[in-house]
Formats: sequence, C-alpha cells, structure tokens
Amino acid sequence: MISLFKKLQGLLAYEQSHLTTQAISKMDVTIRRQYHAQQISLLRTDYLE
Repeated sequence: MISLFKKLQGLLAYEQSHLTTQAISKMDVTIRRQYHAQQISLLRTDYLE
C-alpha cells in the first residue's frame, strides 16, 4: 500500500514538473517571437529614415 502511494506521489511530481516545463517553453517561444517582431520593426524604422 505504501509503495503504491509513493508511486502515485512520484507520478504527480513528474506531471507537475512536466507542466512547468511546458509552461516555461511556451513563455520562451512567446518572448522569442516578441523579440523577433521588435527586431523587424526596428529594421523597418531604420529603412524608412
């Protein structure tokens, strides 16, 4: 019974860390997109001047 409980605990911990990893990678992609958009807009303003 205790080993089953420990297994469940381990699975929950794994699931939690997996979700955290997914959230971080999504934020990373969003930041990267915003950064590229900013760079492109900077290029456009340089071109217009």
